[in-house]
Amino acid sequence: YMTAIYQKLLALSNDARQKYDSGSIVTHMSIDSENVTTFFKQTSQDLWYDSVCIIISLSMLLRLLGWSAFAGVAVMLVCTPIMSHIGQIIGARSKLLMSYRDQRMGIMNEVITGIRVVKMYAWELPFIKRINNVRVKLELGIIRKNNMLSAILDSATTLAPFMVLFATFGTYSLFDNVSHGPLNAQLVFVGIPLITILRLSLARVPQTIPAISQAIASSRRITDFLTSSEIDFAAVDRRPYDRNSSGSAADDVIVDIKGGSFKWSSAEQPAIRDIDIQCRRSELLAVIGRVASGKSSLVSAILGDMIKCSGSATVCGSIAYVAQQPWILNATLRDNILFGSDYDPAFYSRVIDACALRQDVDALPAGDMSEIGERGINLSGGQKMRVSLARAVYARADVYILDDPLAAVDAHVSKHIFTHVLGPRGMLQSRARILVTNAVQYLNSVDNIVMLCDGRIIEQGSTAQAME
Repeated sequence: YMTAIYQKLLALSNDARQKYDSGSIVTHMSIDSENVTTFFKQTSQDLWYDSVCIIISLSMLLRLLGWSAFAGVAVMLVCTPIMSHIGQIIGARSKLLMSYRDQRMGIMNEVITGIRVVKMYAWELPFIKRINNVRVKLELGIIRKNNMLSAILDSATTLAPFMVLFATFGTYSLFDNVSHGPLNAQLVFVGIPLITILRLSLARVPQTIPAISQAIASSRRITDFLTSSEIDFAAVDRRPYDRNSSGSAADDVIVDIKGGSFKWSSAEQPAIRDIDIQCRRSELLAVIGRVASGKSSLVSAILGDMIKCSGSATVCGSIAYVAQQPWILNATLRDNILFGSDYDPAFYSRVIDACALRQDVDALPAGDMSEIGERGINLSGGQKMRVSLARAVYARADVYILDDPLAAVDAHVSKHIFTHVLGPRGMLQSRARILVTNAVQYLNSVDNIVMLCDGRIIEQGSTAQAME
């Protein structure tokens, strides 16, 4: 289940991402997975074992006591539906309890993720109050009611075998003592072990009923998650790319969108319309526009994160993406940059220098072997962006999509990064680069410009053509 949930998490569509927050996903991976695993490893085994014991013990009682054993069966037929109904109530409330746990896990995830901010602003008491509101008022209320029902269920389970014993031997003494002889010590001492086996088996049945109910509820929740909508991987036609090829100009086109219209969810209107762009090998394409003009949507469309309404989109080769909000792994600085690739000391050193990380590496206690992230040294926004950029550069991809990385650094560092990484003489000069930016001072150094407004391209071409 854990592997399937992780794989599904990486393929969720935007509609599904809005439905499943981090709290519910954590619940799926921890509580729901454990409930289903416990059912298959333990509960199901107990269930068939107890069923066999009940059948065998009742069969032997019928042979020993005759039709009088059916008096005990009648008591069981009365008690079992009652216990099953109580178990169903417990299961329904357990499902509601799961939703409240999702809320609490979501709040806890927020607190743990931003624990430094919580401590810095002394927000401990407000968050404790929020957590207690969910836990005490909602969760504990259901837990108390479930415990009361469980106590009733356990009491009924304990009394049921004795009621069966009383009904069986009482009926035998009154009505069925002719065919098998009068009730004597032999019948009693042989019947009591059978009743004991029956009692032990019946005592475990109520324990399995809530476990079965929880497993069914958890299985349905996991099934709903695993069957939720996924990204349309066919929205972008991904093709391999030979870097050593020397074909025609058409072969140099790395990113090609023709008449493309894309939207975020099935219920929305297209966020970008009638997009026609091409990005060739060794080309630096700048995407500019005002806020909410569709720049980030265009990036997401190229990555395949949006729903394609019309047109075609083709991307050749591998992609390295630098997001507007940088992501840092809880690991050493070197591991963040390598990200699973082989360590090349010479190339690694070039990447560190080009991304203006040399001074930061020298300032860290253990250099690039210092642990960064939530459990390590906290980096500034600009440092995180440069680490993300270095990770992308080290990946040696065919296409680089950069969502406004220069906005997170100061002017001096921005110039250094553009000169040594993104520009005509930078480390990525031989790669296709799509740069979302509002830094107009660099537009004279780009090959082509795409200007967006309200999700449409209003200007496209070289800098000189755009100025005209």
